[in-house]
Amino acid sequence: MRKLIVGNVDNEAMIGDTNRATLPLRQVSAIAARRLVWQLGEQDIAVLPSLVSEPMMAYVAETIGRKLLSSQVISPAMDLVTPVVLTSDVLLSEVMLSTLKAAGVGAGDWEVLPYFYTSSIGILCEELRIGQSTGTPNFMAQAGAELLNRKAVFRALCAGRVNCAEGFVCRTARELHLVLREMLSRHASVIVKQDVNAGGDGNIAVTLEKRDVYPGAHQVYALAGIADLTDAFSQAMWERQTDTAGNCQVVVEQFYRSSTVLYSEYDIMAAGSRRISFGDLRMDASGDKRGNGMVMWTGFQIPCQPHGYALNEFHRQCDVLAEITRSLGYIGRVNFDAIVTDEGALVFTEINGRLGGCSHLDGVLRKLAGEDYLRTHTVLTRNRVPVNDLDAALAAANAMTHRRERAGVVVLTEDLGGTGTIEYMTYARDENEAFSMERGFLDALAPSPIEESVCE
Repeated sequence: MRKLIVGNVDNEAMIGDTNRATLPLRQVSAIAARRLVWQLGEQDIAVLPSLVSEPMMAYVAETIGRKLLSSQVISPAMDLVTPVVLTSDVLLSEVMLSTLKAAGVGAGDWEVLPYFYTSSIGILCEELRIGQSTGTPNFMAQAGAELLNRKAVFRALCAGRVNCAEGFVCRTARELHLVLREMLSRHASVIVKQDVNAGGDGNIAVTLEKRDVYPGAHQVYALAGIADLTDAFSQAMWERQTDTAGNCQVVVEQFYRSSTVLYSEYDIMAAGSRRISFGDLRMDASGDKRGNGMVMWTGFQIPCQPHGYALNEFHRQCDVLAEITRSLGYIGRVNFDAIVTDEGALVFTEINGRLGGCSHLDGVLRKLAGEDYLRTHTVLTRNRVPVNDLDAALAAANAMTHRRERAGVVVLTEDLGGTGTIEYMTYARDENEAFSMERGFLDALAPSPIEESVCE
């Protein structure tokens, strides 16, 4: 079966108002979409926000042993550096439909693999006569996956089933004001979330205390006291967090102190579910340019480091969430995120009913490290790594890769023309070796003292 891969990252169902999709956000989205190239088969077609460079396509093909052509990637973008958001209007345009039909996409020998199964994906399949394995009832084709990515729906699904943060769903500015006053009086720090958004965008911390870091927040409001929490403040917060593109509710949750974030990815099928991978999200505050202590996700460590009881409980509650998701009729990959608080409590933070930043890794690792890599290997990934020379980065990765020992470095994506960065993965049978290999690769990427002086 041939695949139509659709990299519809940060579409309107994922972030709400796509007018917020500035060029930097579109570039980050395009990087996420380019990860799907690793899932391309030799006869597949991918629709992405922007094209993939020839060197990167050749590198992917060589690494996984497939014959891949740049012509297998279709994009409405005119170049590599100005990506286009794959909204419903873009995917269902006459130009896109004609282009896909001309490429031979359609009929019974095709299946669709979207980043996010939105309503537009169901209609695209209808237009191209692609059969949809969506289970019974037809939850996916009825935009069911969009529900799972709403934070308010997540809280409702978790309630009484798995541990989630204390909080409320607010529908008016007055509700928001009362909830903020009540929760701040007890917890000193809360996080205010847009119902529809992704990647931490739309998460605002409101605090009465001084903290070193605020994981998961993209902005921080530090108040001197509860008296600063006025009606005007709450009204302004409400107007900022709502829009006419799906955000009509606001979620307020207790902000926990934590340095550990866990994820688990499942493949949900009509007859059951299967855990694909699990690990720690690597978090780093070094990218915070605003000085607010905001911590960014920078990659994964797979599998999780030992967390004792919390890890066992994480697996158990993920199984519960997977069954809830399956019983709704969801089909495909889903990711569950949770934090382990400083007190050792497990708190789930979201469901992502779509592909995630880890989804492309499983196939690559099964090829390079073996089917049982979760038991035999340590895997480290890192995003947003500055690089000046792609050829040098690819050469360094190849030089450090030893196929027979099943250890090495893989460059996962590149965006030198836009953000000037790459993503990479190191994998080894020993945790120390994986970290050592990562340090060696980063050292190889660093410019020499002579290059630095020239740049200055």
